[in-house]
Amino acid sequence: MQQVLRNFIVFMKQAWKIDKMYFFYLFLSFIGVSVFSYYTIQTPKIVLDMIETSAIDIKGIVVLFIILLISAFLWSYSKVLYTPIGNKIRYRYLLQISEQYISIPYEEYDNPKLQSNVWKIMRPVSGIDGIQAFYTNIGLLIGNVAVLLVSIGILLKIQVWISAMIFIWFGIYTALSIKAANKVDEETNKNIHLRQEEWYLDDIAVDVAYGKEIRVFQLQKWLENKLIALHNKLNVLIKKNETTYMMPEILNDIFQFIRDILIYIFLITLYFKNQISVGEFASYSVLIMQLNNALMAGTENFKQILSKHDNYAKMLDFINIPRQSNEGKAIELNNNWIIEFNDVWFKYPESKKWIYENLNFTIKKGSKIAIVGLNGVGKTTLLKLLLRLYKPTKGKITLNDIDIWEYKLDDYFQLFAPVFQEINIFPFTIRENMSFGREVSEEVIIQAIKDSGLEMEEMNNFNLDTTYMTRYLHPDGLNLSGGQSQKFVTARAFASKRPIYILDEPTSALDAVAEYDFYYKIDEIMKEQTVLFVSHRLASTQFCDEIVLIENGTIVEKGTHKELLEKDGRYSELFIVQAKYYQSGEVV
Repeated sequence: MQQVLRNFIVFMKQAWKIDKMYFFYLFLSFIGVSVFSYYTIQTPKIVLDMIETSAIDIKGIVVLFIILLISAFLWSYSKVLYTPIGNKIRYRYLLQISEQYISIPYEEYDNPKLQSNVWKIMRPVSGIDGIQAFYTNIGLLIGNVAVLLVSIGILLKIQVWISAMIFIWFGIYTALSIKAANKVDEETNKNIHLRQEEWYLDDIAVDVAYGKEIRVFQLQKWLENKLIALHNKLNVLIKKNETTYMMPEILNDIFQFIRDILIYIFLITLYFKNQISVGEFASYSVLIMQLNNALMAGTENFKQILSKHDNYAKMLDFINIPRQSNEGKAIELNNNWIIEFNDVWFKYPESKKWIYENLNFTIKKGSKIAIVGLNGVGKTTLLKLLLRLYKPTKGKITLNDIDIWEYKLDDYFQLFAPVFQEINIFPFTIRENMSFGREVSEEVIIQAIKDSGLEMEEMNNFNLDTTYMTRYLHPDGLNLSGGQSQKFVTARAFASKRPIYILDEPTSALDAVAEYDFYYKIDEIMKEQTVLFVSHRLASTQFCDEIVLIENGTIVEKGTHKELLEKDGRYSELFIVQAKYYQSGEVV
């Protein structure tokens, strides 16, 4: 409960920071509800007393009507305004989450547990969308509390012990109701992985990326059967916990019935003892209804706030993850800069397997280095270490004898123009994809596209500022083939004009001829640049100053293409096998 209270305070502070009017509306709601509730209870007594005494006070009725009208307006007006303010606060949290997601260390970003928590945070209703509901429920809860206070205040005039009984009764009901609701949430969370699978299968059905496989492999019935099996499994679990799910509603009905019966018995007794009038009886009957509605609604508001607590707590925990610092030394590259891997060891967090052991090699200005090895040896991981996405477990990587983690992060990232193995083209315009907000001339962009080998005709006579990449945001957007996409992201790297180019499997979607042309072009246009080629295919090696062959977490061979062939070692073996494949078309 302490954590719940702490999170509540955090959320209210955030509301104060974003829009202080929210608290004014809470005040309006409290005043409006209090006045409206009081006079709604008193109205039957006032009217019936007038009728009984035949003393109709038109002026008094008008005043009463105006008071009710104004207080009802204040109540309704404040409730309406909760929604836009809730949306504003939700947007601010959404912005915070997005900023946090792209600012936390990549090591945290790549953590499966964190990914799962973010999924829970971002899912509809119970996640970020529930923020709006949280602030709305706070407002509604305050309104219901106002009704309770007014009702209890009036009841105190009748009998103190009745008021005490109601408080005790309400406390017992609330405790049992929340306990029952928590049990429901507990059972629901046990099955959350099934819900997650259900949503995933639903997403597959509408995701264009799966469209070809679903149709060609005739997966429609198979997917349908998986969904049916999943629904059946969920229904079995729901049936098994049927009593648990029904308990809150059962408690509500039982407590409401018993409470109302007892109070009405008490009021009837007072009436026959001539201790209350007909008007008072009517007023107290309205009071009972108001009290009942306030108790039920207030409890529901409270349960709604508590039920989302776990996800709200996850959101706050996520927002509070320390962001990657941009503090550090400025980078000043000279003509002889050098990057060195010094006795680097690395394993992923919570893993016992070493990816690298005692890794040593050097990257010099203007060098062309091919990092090669079979699939799964950790070539891409090496790039993550170089790009400061992960920190070495042991050892260090230096730039000009200074640990790369001591440099200002923004400055360090400006050194690299990477082409990652995973091809990601954003559904924005060509210029936006090429520049990412930087000032890049049209001439530079067009030249970069030409240098990548992507023919202008393939771009459909594009316009840099109006032609969208992919059809995700625009129906007339370009949908490039795998090879074209690979060339495009390479062009994007070329357009960035940075000192070090990293090409991770840059020709995996190209045929043999296109692959050779690509590397020949790279060799031609990047005489002075530093380039790292990362691939399990060895086509790039002939154009490189140095080849680094990685196996079993370490460098097994290092040298030029000619030197390693003459050595007749592991590199020579792999090269000969691949050469035979390209010559014969048969896997050897």
